[in-house]
Amino acid sequence: RGVVAGPDGKPLADAWVSVHQGLGAMLEDMRGNDDEGRGHSSSMTISTSDDNEATDFAPVLTDAAGKFEIRGLPHARYEVIAEAQAGALRGRAPNITPDATLTIQALGLTSLAGTVHGANGPTAVFRVELAGPTTAARTFTDGKFQFGRVDPGAYTVRVSSEDGNAEVKVNVVANQPTTVDVPLVANAVVIGKVVDAEGKPLGGVGVVLIKD
Repeated sequence: RGVVAGPDGKPLADAWVSVHQGLGAMLEDMRGNDDEGRGHSSSMTISTSDDNEATDFAPVLTDAAGKFEIRGLPHARYEVIAEAQAGALRGRAPNITPDATLTIQALGLTSLAGTVHGANGPTAVFRVELAGPTTAARTFTDGKFQFGRVDPGAYTVRVSSEDGNAEVKVNVVANQPTTVDVPLVANAVVIGKVVDAEGKPLGGVGVVLIKD
């Protein structure tokens, strides 16, 4: 239960409030149950969507005082999301466990766009991952990308491509479109030779590159 506030901090009526359990949180809960009862076998069906939300429960509307209450939730970790004004305002409260009382401030959504370039200019094909209040991943072309309906907050933007990779930090402000320029660091090449104890070349040996 709790209260939804608008950008001005005042209670927000007629805001939709919903709870979501991400796939990662669901798997952690399942592992915890397995630890408590080893030797017991069970099965569970999980459905996922593009926004990585594994389970949804019926949303509720806030009353005239901005208050809401969602009942009947299993004890687990959830993200609580409030949306208002036809989706123009949104607020999030992550890692919430029942029974909880909280206040969620719904702020104006915006967009995050940018340019990606390597040593030879704009990158033809690349993938962008957003890590922050809004999580998303998408493939873009021709050196430009844009994500709409982004929550304000601090983000890490990760770019990967054949031209190179990059990671930049950016702060997104409510109702203000944000742009960022991402210069790629060229991909590296590791060349070597595998030999036996006597220094003779060994063919047919699998070689794997991992982070140290």
